[in-house]
Amino acid sequence: MIGKLLTVSSIFIAILASGFYARFRQIEASHVPSGIQSTSFDEVAPDLYRFGRTWTLVKTVLEVHISTFLIKSGKDYILIDAGVPSANYTDHLIPALKAATKHGNLRWILLTHGHTDHIGSLPALLEAFPKAQLAMHILEAPYVGGGVSYAAVPADNWVYVVSRRLLPPDDLHLPVHRLLFLAGESGDVSEAKGSAGQAPAWVPPAGLLEYVHVPGHAPGQMAFLHRPSSSLLPADVITNLGGTAFFGKPAPAALGYPPPGSSCNWTQHALDWQALAKLDFTTAFPSHDIETGVPKAAVVESAEKLAPLKASA
Repeated sequence: MIGKLLTVSSIFIAILASGFYARFRQIEASHVPSGIQSTSFDEVAPDLYRFGRTWTLVKTVLEVHISTFLIKSGKDYILIDAGVPSANYTDHLIPALKAATKHGNLRWILLTHGHTDHIGSLPALLEAFPKAQLAMHILEAPYVGGGVSYAAVPADNWVYVVSRRLLPPDDLHLPVHRLLFLAGESGDVSEAKGSAGQAPAWVPPAGLLEYVHVPGHAPGQMAFLHRPSSSLLPADVITNLGGTAFFGKPAPAALGYPPPGSSCNWTQHALDWQALAKLDFTTAFPSHDIETGVPKAAVVESAEKLAPLKASA
């Protein structure tokens, strides 16, 4: 009986989450959400910059902070992720990015994964920066530009199964000649190759940025380790959801998993968190964060607490 109730509850939550998510994509441009609203890329660690704005799932009901990051290497730059499909985000992200790179070149747009809140401004960015190449893990490519729905991903929780079946795929038309791919469990981003195995137009210095494949949230999700600043960009493996507004009331900061229905495999997600906690870094900067960063000690402590919860979601 309890199992049936949990199943029904999960389905109900998934339907609500899907409705919220679909509604977010229709929010009128005139609505300005509360919370942090960046208009520039601010340095959070040496040669690591962050742009973050609050995005709206349901007007005045559910608003969540999402960040993109900019890596500087001399006069060359790599943008990590592409924000959300909202005028309130895109119309500020592009001017901020142009200002930050005005004395150099945006070389790459590097995706952690292909969920809507990480690729939403991608079409506008590719148009605004026609020389920038787009890089991702090869396992994420079908969901970003191949027309494959995340509903096709094997999952270990009902919420994901139901919510993803109710959402259309993000089938972007990507310029093949600008695509770069990474593969395997880990490595250096300088190893990226084009679809035919060709070298990138620009190759970042070896040791600048390393990647780790963390597929619990999405099949080809990657976390990045910025060696020069000892910073971890854990994508959606780790969230620090302080500042999230539920019915207009800010929630306190708390490390945790992403919302129900967003991760395909909670068991793997817990393993991903534990793997990242073992890496050599000083501060983690999640994509969903209160913009303070998270000390490694807190990441390690939370990894041990959250691991037993992996199968309960």
